[in-house]
Formats: sequence, structure tokens, C-alpha cells
Amino acid sequence: VNRPLSLVRAPDGVGGQRFFQKHASPGMSDKIARMRDPGDGEEILFIRDFDGVAALVQYGVVEIHIWGCTIDKLEQPDQIVFDLDPDEGVDVKAVREAALDIRGKLDELSLPNFVKTSGGKGFHVVVPLKPSADWAEVKDFAHDFARALEQGAPDRYTATLSKKARTGKIF
Repeated sequence: VNRPLSLVRAPDGVGGQRFFQKHASPGMSDKIARMRDPGDGEEILFIRDFDGVAALVQYGVVEIHIWGCTIDKLEQPDQIVFDLDPDEGVDVKAVREAALDIRGKLDELSLPNFVKTSGGKGFHVVVPLKPSADWAEVKDFAHDFARALEQGAPDRYTATLSKKARTGKIF
């Protein structure tokens, strides 16, 4: 609620073609709220209540990805999400253990955090923030943290987006 959204839609059902959508399009319900992004002028999507969630479902949305900020503070992230994306060959138990490992490393840095499932074999490790840093600072920290994970356990983690680099690892 009151967070910008990026969506994965499957208008023909979960077995059909899927596509990513970040901005408003014709025919969207007015229950799916919109606001102008001051950066690019495009309409950002967000919801205010359960009616908004229902409208997303009716519009063929199968995944909802929230941004790390609220609509009233677009340039001040209030959370970091480490989205653990395992290679197909990685067991869900190994991904869960990785999430707990990351949680422990964040605890060592005195950063409050929690783990949640993200569907399939994925997990998110979420770090709530007081909105004071800008996106560049938060992205730099997240990138450096991911690289440190990779350097500490290169057989387990990769910070490289390439699917080829992910073989047997968690991105």
C-alpha cells in the first residue's frame, strides 16, 4: 500500500505469456492508483487498499514487486531487499540456509532485518531503513554487500546477473 509497483502480468492466465509492466496503460481500473514520476514523467502505479489488490488480479497480475520507497518519498528508500534468486539446480533448503546466513551477516552489522518467502524457491531478506540515504548510497551498500558475500563463499553466491555465472549458485 502506497508504494510504487512493478508488475508481472499474464493476461491469458499463468500458463500464458508473461510480461513486466512498470507504468500505467489504457484500460486499467481506477482502483489502481497512479502518480507522475518526477524523474521521467511516466505514471507510477500503486495501490491504496484491498480494492487495488483485487483490481490487479482482475488485470492479470501474477507478481507484484514493490519499490524500496513510498510514494511520498520516491528518492528516499526505506528498505533494502536482497532477493535471493537460485539457479534451477539449487535446492530450496540451500536457499533457506543462505537467507539465514545473510540475515546473520546483517545482524553483525547491527542492521535490523527479516526473511520472507518470495514464491517458488526464492527468499527475500529485507532491511528496513530510516529514509535518509538516497538511492545511490543504498545501491552502493547493497552491491558491496553482495560482492562481499560472493568473495566469502564463491561456490555458493554470485553477484553477477548472467545466468551462466549462476550455475549451481544463488544470485
